[in-house]
Amino acid sequence: MSLLSARRLMAAHIALVTVATVVYMTVPVAAPALWAVIGVSGVVAVVTGIRVHRPTHQWPWWFLAGGLLTFITGDTYYNVMEEYFDASNPFPSPADACYLATYPLFAIGLSGLVRHRWADRDLPSLLDTLIITAGLALPVWVYLAQPLTVVEGLTWQHRAISIAYPLGDILVLALLTRLLTPSPLDGPNRAVRLLVVGTLTLFGFDIAYGILQLNGLWQTGTLLDLGWIAFYTAWGLAALHPSMVTLTASVPQRESLLPPPRRLVVLAVATLIAPGILLYEGLSKQTRDAAVIAAFSGVLFLLVILRLAGMVVAHGRAVTRELALRGAAASLVSAVRQEEVAHSCRTAVDRLRGPDVPHRTLMLPTERAADLGARGTHLVSPAALDRGVAAERDGPPSVLVCPMTQPDRPAGTVPGVPLVAAPERQRTRLSERFPLRLKG
Repeated sequence: MSLLSARRLMAAHIALVTVATVVYMTVPVAAPALWAVIGVSGVVAVVTGIRVHRPTHQWPWWFLAGGLLTFITGDTYYNVMEEYFDASNPFPSPADACYLATYPLFAIGLSGLVRHRWADRDLPSLLDTLIITAGLALPVWVYLAQPLTVVEGLTWQHRAISIAYPLGDILVLALLTRLLTPSPLDGPNRAVRLLVVGTLTLFGFDIAYGILQLNGLWQTGTLLDLGWIAFYTAWGLAALHPSMVTLTASVPQRESLLPPPRRLVVLAVATLIAPGILLYEGLSKQTRDAAVIAAFSGVLFLLVILRLAGMVVAHGRAVTRELALRGAAASLVSAVRQEEVAHSCRTAVDRLRGPDVPHRTLMLPTERAADLGARGTHLVSPAALDRGVAAERDGPPSVLVCPMTQPDRPAGTVPGVPLVAAPERQRTRLSERFPLRLKG
């Protein structure tokens, strides 16, 4: 489907939601029906995006659509009971069962996106996710969940359901943060941005709803409803955008010793939340959450230490790779015979990969390289190799072509072409770290 057609679908979805929202805010008697239309339109948008764009792995999006459906079902039941059956603020009710079923569906769907988009294990991004999640979870617990545990007049069922809402929001936010933390080589994804907008509005307005409920001030039909409308609409638009296809396809990550500057700012803010709350309570002389704040601060401290330790280890590996490449370049300068060049290449790959990673390096002479080296460093299928080369290339099935192009020779002329057979993950990383160029 073309980008123009997708934009038309998105524009139609926005127009429908806008009209329904205006009628919802101005015609109270039609509010329950219009609210159902707004929510169901988000579900329909996700289903339409799945059917139109046909991502490689569709099941995560189906779970997200199911979560939206249970969410709007709970909203519709709640609104109908208040509007037509005079049940003021029914709680708990079947609506709460629908709401609580939403969070597992969202969690499964988002974890599916994380699993398929980031196939590699990425401990630094996981630690970043935990730091951000822990920092945001603290104020939610201090100002919403903890007061619910001591408020009078609530049964244990009321308390459990009330606390489950902010915990569910934190779970969804954590999974979305995990989807965001790695830095893809192809830049930001529009569908991810729309999912972020929807999730942040859901998180913020669910917290506001909980605080208003705690103080007995909540009522439907106010401007606060716009937050959930933004949530439904943003998630629907995310599925309609063509970039939703890449959310279930593995993409390479940008490797860096330091997190991006924006993430550093977010991590700094997240780690300062705990001392900020403690400072506020100390200045107001109402220090009542010291134990909880201390526990969260300890967790954040350990996570930050682990993150710094990972950066030190990564720096050490980068230095080792740099020394290996310099040594290989120096040996290539003095290499004269084909055997010496092949030995230098094998030594460089062994140092870069280490003894624990299965790999095999094969140096092809110019007369056997054919057109393999004309395209620069690239990946080839074993089927693209001739039988003689395939017989010599014994090892993992993935093959990386690493031509050593001489700067003073015409493009496409190569003195030799090393082939590196390694597992896919290691092969991809090697392609970024093996920029050998023959100098002599």
